[in-house]
Amino acid sequence: MGSGVIPAAGRRVAGEEAEPLAREAEEWIDRHLGRDYAWPGNFRELEQCVRSILNRREYRPRSAAPRSPVGELSDAVASGRLSADELLRRYVTPVFAATGNYQETARRLLLDRRTVQAKIDPEFLDRVRRGM
Repeated sequence: MGSGVIPAAGRRVAGEEAEPLAREAEEWIDRHLGRDYAWPGNFRELEQCVRSILNRREYRPRSAAPRSPVGELSDAVASGRLSADELLRRYVTPVFAATGNYQETARRLLLDRRTVQAKIDPEFLDRVRRGM
């Protein structure tokens, strides 16, 4: 969401005290949800989030089901958040998880086996294998 949207939601919720409260809510959102949070409920969800932060100092999205690693990859590609090297690492890793073999992964991706070995992201591989 744009930077002006949170203060607008804050004004609807808090009136005159909106600016400092909006900053507080924005900081909480940055720390706990991140700037890339999709806001599936759009402005109404943001408004509810601001209310919840101001009243309870927390917010728990209803649709808090974690995205799969491959779903996160898809989102990152769609938004252009990955460098070419990060994209290669994130693409090679689930293919390797599926094949379990450097040579087969290299064959499928038309890459050198050594490139595949160098590009496997161990942390992402663990998440892909656990489906988280």
